[in-house]
Amino acid sequence: LQLYCVLRTMGALPVEETVVERSGHGILRKLKLDVSHQEIERIVQELEQLHEFQPGEWLPLKEVMTTMALDLGYEDLDEFEDAIKGPVEQFLDDMPHVDTQINPESKCMEFRVKELARREPVQMSVSMGRRDDLFRIFLKAPDATIVIPELDFEMGADQRRRIDTIFNYIESARLNLEFARNSRMLEQSQMEPVQNTVAQLNELLDITNPWTFVVKDPSGMSEFKPFDGVIFQDFNLDE
Repeated sequence: LQLYCVLRTMGALPVEETVVERSGHGILRKLKLDVSHQEIERIVQELEQLHEFQPGEWLPLKEVMTTMALDLGYEDLDEFEDAIKGPVEQFLDDMPHVDTQINPESKCMEFRVKELARREPVQMSVSMGRRDDLFRIFLKAPDATIVIPELDFEMGADQRRRIDTIFNYIESARLNLEFARNSRMLEQSQMEPVQNTVAQLNELLDITNPWTFVVKDPSGMSEFKPFDGVIFQDFNLDE
C-alpha cells in the first residue's frame, strides 16, 4: 500500500489506477459505438459546432439529432441509433458535456451542449513496441502537443480536437513533411534534415525499434482508448 501511494503521488501508475482523476472527460471510454474512430470524431465535432453557434441553448432533441444523422450520412435516425447501439437520449446522457431535460411546456426531450471544462495539466506516455500499439485510439485536446523523444520530434498544438490512431498521427506528420519537401517550400539547407525525419518516421511505423509516444496536455482533456499501459507524469506549464 505504501508503494502504491508513492507511485500514485509520483504519477507513475498505469492509467487503470488514475484514469478517472487524470484523463480527460471519458468521451472515448463512455461511447460504445458500432462506428469508426473517424465517425466518433465527426459526432463530437458536430456537437461542438452546436455549442459554438448556440452556446447553452436548449434544443429539440429528436429534430436536431435527426438532422445530424442525415448530415453524417445515415438514412434516418433509426439507422443512426443502430450504429450508436441505443436511443439518442441515452447516447447524449453518456456525453460528459451534454445535458438533457423534458421541456415543461411541450413535454418533448431537449438537450444542450456545454463547453468541456479544462482539467489539470498532464503528461502521458505510451511505449510502442508492437504493431498493435500503433492502432490505439487517441483523442488529442486542441492545445496538446505530441512528442517523440527518441527523434526529438514534436507535433505542435493545432487548436483542434482530433480523434485518430497513433499510426495516423505519425503518418499525417510524415505526409505533411513529404508535401513540404516536394512542393519546394523548403530552403535547400532544410531538405536533408526533412528527408532524414521522413525516413525516421517511417521506421517508427515499422516498429524497427521501440519508441515512446508522449503527450503534453496543458488542458488535461486528452484521452486514449484502450488506456492500459498509459503512464501519467506531472506536467509543468513553465517548462
